[in-house]
Amino acid sequence: MLCYFDNTYGPQMRCSFPPQFIDKPFYDTINRVIIVHKTLCHKMIKFEAKNLIIMGNPVCIVDTVKYDRNQILFNLCFAIEKTANIKSEQMWEPILQKAADYLIELEKECSFISKPNRANDAKLLEEMFKGLTSPKRQCYFQAPLSRTVVALRVSLPYVFETKHLPPDNAVPAFARAPLPTDVNEQDFFNKMDMVSQKVVWVMDGVASIADIAYKAHIPSEIVGRCVKQLIYCGVVVLLPQFLYSNYYYTTEKFAKFVESVVSQEECCRFVRRKKKKPAPEPRDILELYAGLRPSWKLAFWAQHYRPRLFNVDERKLIQFGIFYGIVRKQNVYPVASVAEESELLELCNGSNTVEEIATEMELSSIFLLRCFECSPKVTLLIR
Repeated sequence: MLCYFDNTYGPQMRCSFPPQFIDKPFYDTINRVIIVHKTLCHKMIKFEAKNLIIMGNPVCIVDTVKYDRNQILFNLCFAIEKTANIKSEQMWEPILQKAADYLIELEKECSFISKPNRANDAKLLEEMFKGLTSPKRQCYFQAPLSRTVVALRVSLPYVFETKHLPPDNAVPAFARAPLPTDVNEQDFFNKMDMVSQKVVWVMDGVASIADIAYKAHIPSEIVGRCVKQLIYCGVVVLLPQFLYSNYYYTTEKFAKFVESVVSQEECCRFVRRKKKKPAPEPRDILELYAGLRPSWKLAFWAQHYRPRLFNVDERKLIQFGIFYGIVRKQNVYPVASVAEESELLELCNGSNTVEEIATEMELSSIFLLRCFECSPKVTLLIR
């Protein structure tokens, strides 16, 4: 909903989408929290009312010549149902911030707020609502009255599906290009906090959070919090740790990948091992992916198909497949078959993976898996 301060009637709701979602009696009970004093403007506000969580970024523009009261107050708010399937409220904050900045530019150029046009206001809210709730989770709006302000384009970032910190054995990888470390992205890099600026240089899509913490000389808990924040910003996604002892198999998305020539060509460029040699052919990529089986360790698969003969980096091949959902990793869960008072065997309860146990015990995942395979006291469940 779009709200503003009217010089005659006070705080008013100009329009909302869906229409009548917020009725006037209910708005009158919360309008003083939405249109706030200028000292609270340009800060994120959030409060609960009935079964809704209302978020906004109030704006105050001061102009002693243009406005009767020397200023204008307005606020574009999101009203979110508490029962909605929303992973984190933080993912809406950058959207509201960007929308507020866009409205400020429109107001300065063409008086978008002070000279209301209900058709344009309703169009803006409708585009944002339909776009951000669509599968693409992005919207595009261009104001018809603007000549210099191009358009508003916003999209929801990838959100980590847990409230806990990511595990130390998870591998953060950049989710977009160009990377924050590129020369042309210095503005974005400078806006990061000091920990993020130090951590992003170590992220290569291979090192786990524990490895990054060791290389950057930062506690793993702080690195985990930093990675979680980067996930909220849509910069980073988490991938499972690459090991030749892992089990991988293709998902139902592999059928769409077979039909997509563009995706196959992108994969060929990404998995190319040596730049001096020709890139692999799409048929080679399809054959390698089709050879992944749930019962095979990746080491057996590499010995059988020998991907490096096709100039394919198997690490990047698996990374590409997991990122786009073409490939899925099977986890190995050790279960102790005997009751002994041992810290290691207590963790082998069928709910912890080998990687999680190895991280907890500060051991190598490969070494621990070999010990479990040779031990008659432990049974391995692969699922």
